[in-house]
Amino acid sequence: MSRVDLFEAAGSLERNSMHESQVLHDGPRKSLLLGFVGLLGVTLFLVSITGLPDFDDNEYRLAAFVIDVIRNGNWICPHDAYGTVISKPPLLAWLAAVSTLPFGVLNQFSLYIPSALALIGIALLLLREGRERFGWRAGLWAALAYLLCPLADRHLTTARYDVLFAFGVTWGAFSAFRAWERGKGWTEFWLAATFATMAKGPLALPLAASGLAAAYWESLSAQPWRVKGSHLSGVLVFLSVTGGWFGLAYWQEGQVLVHRMIGGELMGHAMGKGSVAIGTGVLRTLRTFFSNFLPWSLLLFPAGWRILRHPAQDPNERRFERFVFCWFAASILIFSLGAHQRFRLLHPVLPPSALLAGREAARLTRRLRPGRFLGFIAGLSGTALLALFVYHHILLGDSRSVRETVAGRHIAASIRSMVDSGTPVFFAPATPFAVQFYLNRSDQEVSHEKAVEILRTDETAILVTMDVAKLLEIAGPEGLPLRMLAEAEIPEEGTLRAVQSQKQESNSLS
Repeated sequence: MSRVDLFEAAGSLERNSMHESQVLHDGPRKSLLLGFVGLLGVTLFLVSITGLPDFDDNEYRLAAFVIDVIRNGNWICPHDAYGTVISKPPLLAWLAAVSTLPFGVLNQFSLYIPSALALIGIALLLLREGRERFGWRAGLWAALAYLLCPLADRHLTTARYDVLFAFGVTWGAFSAFRAWERGKGWTEFWLAATFATMAKGPLALPLAASGLAAAYWESLSAQPWRVKGSHLSGVLVFLSVTGGWFGLAYWQEGQVLVHRMIGGELMGHAMGKGSVAIGTGVLRTLRTFFSNFLPWSLLLFPAGWRILRHPAQDPNERRFERFVFCWFAASILIFSLGAHQRFRLLHPVLPPSALLAGREAARLTRRLRPGRFLGFIAGLSGTALLALFVYHHILLGDSRSVRETVAGRHIAASIRSMVDSGTPVFFAPATPFAVQFYLNRSDQEVSHEKAVEILRTDETAILVTMDVAKLLEIAGPEGLPLRMLAEAEIPEEGTLRAVQSQKQESNSLS
């Protein structure tokens, strides 16, 4: 081939590359896309938080920690109502406490807003990175695949650490790729790892760095790309923050903290309890993830095949697709090795999965003109919002935990309307936590025997219970005249009541 032919071929390749880049990035302005995804995330949060309340998860623990922080100033290592030390780092409790300060009392918004903001943040990161690396359509699809999956919706109104942790891992993973690409700038990666570790624990480091396995993959190609750069400043930040907090917490709590946080939580969940052993859940994890990430998980098969058999020609795009694939595969493997397995724990696997699915969805819809494509996206988002509105505002009404939460809210409202804040209120065993939450309390439950004693000695005391009959049985022949202040029927469960002692037999329940 002559020199002229070589120059012509090079020019043709350059023109094709420029055309492909234009196709990938010639779309709506970045600010409009970010605004749309952010607005969609906020709307999803409003739909879920204004729906039927459901306190059947970690609300009672996080609420207790937040109340301990606000009322007792126990920021270093919060405790629950029974004096049990927090089992994970306290970042979520800190953020929920800060969100509570403007209101003066804990409420659903301040309890859930940290996770909601983290979830929206992950969607925006997916849009930004996907748009830059795979094209604007792939970035938009990735954000939608993440926001419109069942686990993301569930975590909008769940007081758990997983989304906050996943945000730190996602931020760290993208920072790691940029540092690998540039050969410098690792401090941001360590800042993200610090955030994620303070949210849930040190598993953040291997998860955020797992995509760097692509460096070995690249070393097998004609254009290897080694991992370079200094980590010193980032490591110092990580150790100063995480080690500094743990040192203060240990100084405050002593060996109890080690047993609770490392022995019981970290090692207990990793190694398993009883007959459950490490490494037994690989297939179960895969099955659980793919079934719960439907329909988006169906796109992961052709996406993976394309990366393995037909990698991108552009070296930058190829490095990123391999990085995301390794991030996804390594994360699945890491979570499969743990004995404690719940689908909610797999939240850090969702971002790389959404990127892979989003890229494949962009390929399937590439023939749609931008106007029609955006119209299709708007229609899909609107349909999903309508379905989620029906789910949160109507269909959840049949849930046992929702019925208990609504009943608890009614009892709490009745108590607040009848007595002042100084009236002693006690809670019998099996009382729905919602009563305490809506009263902004975090108290130990009292036994029925203790409750009878309290009602006999304090006429002002109020007891919330599901079992008045047991109180009367324990009272025995002496009887226990009770005045009912409020009640709420919980279908298939019984009746939740707030009662007070009553000296006049004619007005009593006994």
